[in-house]
Amino acid sequence: MNIPLFDTLREEARQLKEDPDPKKFSSVMNSMSSDVMEGVMALIYHYAITVGDYSTGKMPYAGKIFNGTNGVKYTVADLPSELQKILWLFIDGNSIIG
Repeated sequence: MNIPLFDTLREEARQLKEDPDPKKFSSVMNSMSSDVMEGVMALIYHYAITVGDYSTGKMPYAGKIFNGTNGVKYTVADLPSELQKILWLFIDGNSIIG
């Protein structure tokens, strides 16, 4: 399934030479609005499905659901390099990065 936003971000990510700074990436991820986070989660799942890393019933890339909340925790190091870049570009496009 092709999703134009994902395809565009993936193409742009392939042009980036370096991964996002993990500390800045984590800081930005922890301060996103719920609307942007929904987009991030959609991209994580779409990426996992696209590259064959998705298993039914498991959060992709060792994501953990916080007990008693709707929050999800990911460790940057557990996300593939290409996915980190895709997410960084998405977040940047939503004016989250200062």
